[in-house]
Amino acid sequence: MGLVTELLLNDGTLPQLSSLVEKPNLINKKNGALFSLLWFLLLVMIITPITAVLELDAIVAIFAILGVFGSLFILIFSLLFLPSSKRSNIASFPARRMKKVGRVEIPQEAFLAVLKVNEG
Repeated sequence: MGLVTELLLNDGTLPQLSSLVEKPNLINKKNGALFSLLWFLLLVMIITPITAVLELDAIVAIFAILGVFGSLFILIFSLLFLPSSKRSNIASFPARRMKKVGRVEIPQEAFLAVLKVNEG
């Protein structure tokens, strides 16, 4: 009977299982920092030497500047504006759950106990 009551209280969902269904967000601080590192390595360590060997002097400078300052800009942007990656921890459930009745929050155990008394 506890499962049915919890489903009724949470509009037909189980909040403990909601973290399992959520898809991870790929746009976060960690991936932004990784992308800036890959950008730096690609432009400065790979493309710049290749263009230098091909004797494209003006393009070498452009790729070097884009590699250094582009990766710095991407890193700062990702650290300031992108959300942190959230790791779901199922062991943290159930945190202290409260049921709001009007303006008063009541612990869920007390609320369920009242429901059981009313049923029996």
